[in-house]
Amino acid sequence: MGIASAMGGLVLLDVQYNDIVAVMPFLVVAVGTDNMFLMVAAVKRTCRTLTVEQRLGECMADAAVSILITALTGFLLVSVIHSFLRS
Repeated sequence: MGIASAMGGLVLLDVQYNDIVAVMPFLVVAVGTDNMFLMVAAVKRTCRTLTVEQRLGECMADAAVSILITALTGFLLVSVIHSFLRS
């Protein structure tokens, strides 16, 4: 349903159909899954005697840089693809 909504939104925005438009949702899911694996691995490395807030704080201190780089890469990818579709 989300893919259909996104495709409808792209039609309303008058974006030409391209093969990458069909592949993009799967790329987004893959990146999101990778981020979750990073966070789970970071939580597993923390000490179990800490409180939940402390464990999550250490998790984000460890994984946030990787997640930020992934998010910025995705943003740049979408920006570049958008500029090619508009030209």
